[in-house]
Amino acid sequence: DELNTWFWHEAEYNQEINCDFLTDGTDNYNEIGTALSALGLSSKPKSAGGDNMCYSIEHFDENAKDKDSDFQDDINQVYWVDGHDYSAHHPFTHPKPHADSRQATGAYCRFAINHHGGAIFPQNLESPKVAARKNWDFEPDDDTMPRLRLASDIMFAYWLHNNPNPKDLRYYFVNTVTNEATLRLMAKVVRKKGLQDLPPWSGVQLGMWEAEAEYMLGSSPIGATLAYLLIQHKAELGLKQVTSVNIFHGNWEHEDREDRPQPEIHVLFQIEDYVPPERTDADDDAVYARSIRVRGDAKNIVRQHVFRLIDGKVRANL
Repeated sequence: DELNTWFWHEAEYNQEINCDFLTDGTDNYNEIGTALSALGLSSKPKSAGGDNMCYSIEHFDENAKDKDSDFQDDINQVYWVDGHDYSAHHPFTHPKPHADSRQATGAYCRFAINHHGGAIFPQNLESPKVAARKNWDFEPDDDTMPRLRLASDIMFAYWLHNNPNPKDLRYYFVNTVTNEATLRLMAKVVRKKGLQDLPPWSGVQLGMWEAEAEYMLGSSPIGATLAYLLIQHKAELGLKQVTSVNIFHGNWEHEDREDRPQPEIHVLFQIEDYVPPERTDADDDAVYARSIRVRGDAKNIVRQHVFRLIDGKVRANL
């Protein structure tokens, strides 16, 4: 398949640590059990009788070995495409590198899937371009990157796999936000709401008529990944609307953990089906988000947010 062709590998990923969302003070991460319980979603991994399955998809082979049978660093792994062999297990058996050879980047896409509850949980994403920049010590060219490179496409492939109801995507939980620009925006939202600190679930909820919600979806890295997913795969998902954004911290409150002195921050984008009004051909690549707001004695105001891919970037029309 395309993932294998472009040298993506499914790596070991601890289900109990990464896919158990219970709030019980154990070693598991992403303690959002309160939120999941409120939404009627499972907090347990499939290995413990729940609905959640975690994956780590990496742009290198963690089991690759060199000619001396030693494990091989990701930056030394080379793969071939376009009809040529590609494998890092025994690179010495390959012909000399040619125009079709590429180097593993060390990128990764780690996430959880809950088909039954209609949820995707992005957890830790690093793109091939960012990973290559760190691992190669020079600025990589686009033509050296795998053609399958977007986290949205990788997560969607697993969302679609063995899923009898792919159109039932309802929740997009971003676990443990670390992007500095996004965190600054969240701090601004908390202050704007008159709060000193970000509350636990349900945290701060933003309607899609609010500028901060539009930014979270269309401009922040965590929201842009969702926007790409909805736009690029609407044939399988159907036309969707993002109805709200919840920003909240997890339930971890134990200050005795030096590695986790404070609870992590999470974001939930809630998704619903949307039947748009009559559209023109120019709207074919759009994802719609509609919200209704009542302000004072004014009539209900319907605002439509249209997101399009223009020159490879998500653009929003309000």
